[in-house]
Amino acid sequence: MTGTDEPIFLHSMWRTGSSYLLSRFAAEERYLAFYEPFNGEIGSHRLRRKARQDYATRREQLRHPDAGDGYFAIYDEQDPASGRPLWRLARPSLPVFDVYNGLSTDGAAMIEACIRLARQQGRTPVLGFCHSGMQIGQMRTRVGGQHIYLSRAPREQFLSYDPQGNDFFMTATALQLLCSAHLRERAVDLVPELRFVPRTALSPLVRMAPHWLTMRIGRPLWRRLDLPALYRLFYLSWCASHDEARAHCHESVSLADLDAHADMRSRFEARYAITFDGLGVRTGNSDLLDIDFPAIEAELAASSAVKRNQHDGHYQLSA
Repeated sequence: MTGTDEPIFLHSMWRTGSSYLLSRFAAEERYLAFYEPFNGEIGSHRLRRKARQDYATRREQLRHPDAGDGYFAIYDEQDPASGRPLWRLARPSLPVFDVYNGLSTDGAAMIEACIRLARQQGRTPVLGFCHSGMQIGQMRTRVGGQHIYLSRAPREQFLSYDPQGNDFFMTATALQLLCSAHLRERAVDLVPELRFVPRTALSPLVRMAPHWLTMRIGRPLWRRLDLPALYRLFYLSWCASHDEARAHCHESVSLADLDAHADMRSRFEARYAITFDGLGVRTGNSDLLDIDFPAIEAELAASSAVKRNQHDGHYQLSA
């Protein structure tokens, strides 16, 4: 069982069951759970209030478990060091610009404030990140802790994004890749349409709320891309996230594996003193999408953007 002084970090991408996993920790009194500390809505009074008002509807749409007072209520509490509410530490750059660039000073300050609050209450902080991207190693170096990665099969995960109908997941993915010093050129090589979004269009917007960035740049771009192009971007982001996790996380799990293997589930429950009540994994048929998945995955490998990973049969980014 992990010690009470050691923070727990739950890393994932969207639509992996991360809200459910965090809820399992939140159900135990010994833990203080922080839902998406880098979410772009935390720092906005209006968006935070709207998220609370729309909580029931939103939870149903996203098939999320009950989070008690809502997604962001914890961020109204004060940082013991400064006396400021945690939401004032949130920055618009955290969910877009920092994801595939690395941990920023603002991001580290937010994490450290959350940890201080939990320790003040004598509880173990559990921080649930959605799309930590390429920040995990720097988080581990800066604050230590136990780092867990929650994965999902890429084709099924992409299907759950509803890439043709949902205007958030893939627009945000495209923006995260375009803002990345590490991945921008690879993304542009894979999807030439991205060349029409120059760096100069993104840089002045670093302080703009992510939903405005998505509407002004991301959505028009998303409407121009076909399904194969969207999957190329998704798979590049999937590979980058998993490569970072392999290098820096203590363990990686999937809800599908935990659901299918009782012994694995029991070990995880015992290690963290949680229970997987209500675990039921939904699966989808990626064949419903008109995409040649193997060809695109092989295309990324052939482009030297990724290399074959012998452990799970998928790809990871080249060094």
